[in-house]
Amino acid sequence: MIDQPFDNIHATTSKIKIKLDEVFEELNITEALERGKITFEMPQPYTKPCVLINDGVERESVGNFGDFSATVGRAKVRKSFFLSMLMGAAVKSGFYSLIEANTKDMNNIIFDTEQSKRYAWMYNRRVVQLSGQNKQPSNFQFHMLRPFGCHERIQYIEYVLETTPNLGLVIIDGVKDLVKSVNNEEEANDIVCKLMYWTDKYNCHINVVLHMNPTGEEKLRGHLGTEITNKAETVIKVDKSSSNDGHSIVSPFETRSRGFKPFAFYIENYIPKINRDYPTGGEY
Repeated sequence: MIDQPFDNIHATTSKIKIKLDEVFEELNITEALERGKITFEMPQPYTKPCVLINDGVERESVGNFGDFSATVGRAKVRKSFFLSMLMGAAVKSGFYSLIEANTKDMNNIIFDTEQSKRYAWMYNRRVVQLSGQNKQPSNFQFHMLRPFGCHERIQYIEYVLETTPNLGLVIIDGVKDLVKSVNNEEEANDIVCKLMYWTDKYNCHINVVLHMNPTGEEKLRGHLGTEITNKAETVIKVDKSSSNDGHSIVSPFETRSRGFKPFAFYIENYIPKINRDYPTGGEY
């Protein structure tokens, strides 16, 4: 168990009363048609960017509200450091270097499924530092889900999303830990359906983290990876520089839009810093 209850979870709550098979809320047919029907005459729906890459010349969304994206890469390529920068910008409701977030007056959350409490504490602290604050921001929650099983993690996430108003950026660092097997087609479909449902219901943006195949093949792991690649708005790849000089490269792997220009970052005193002058064009 977590030592102390989080602010938005009452200490008296003994069970999370959400059924695992309830992926969608119940809708009558009239409501369903109203929600799903698209016509030529209707005005074009506006999708507001949640997080963008803005280098001062080009400004490209990597994640809109009401949709989900993925951050992918092999193990130990500094994916969590990249996500710290995304979340740091979201908590600031502004910029961290060339990362921009439109999250004013919104609440932002990281769910980490992989790291122990010590490293989760460091992850949280890093985001707070990147946001320019010296105490836990009121608009940022960090939840460490490593002690729980995959079904418990889903219940936990659903409860927090349900009880947190005005959601902005949500990161699930370790989406494979929400299923028993990345190669189970039914589980993969269920989780991706939940991601689409959550983002639509709460009009937030969710970024999930998934490893790529360790064999050198440029493909996400298992049926879960295939489903995420097919359904995600943007898939962002993080990889170590081939120069092996401490830099990591961030690039668009799969996008529905034109994508963003790759950029590099390095770590200094446990803090990620973007190097705009680092050459990336020859690596992708």
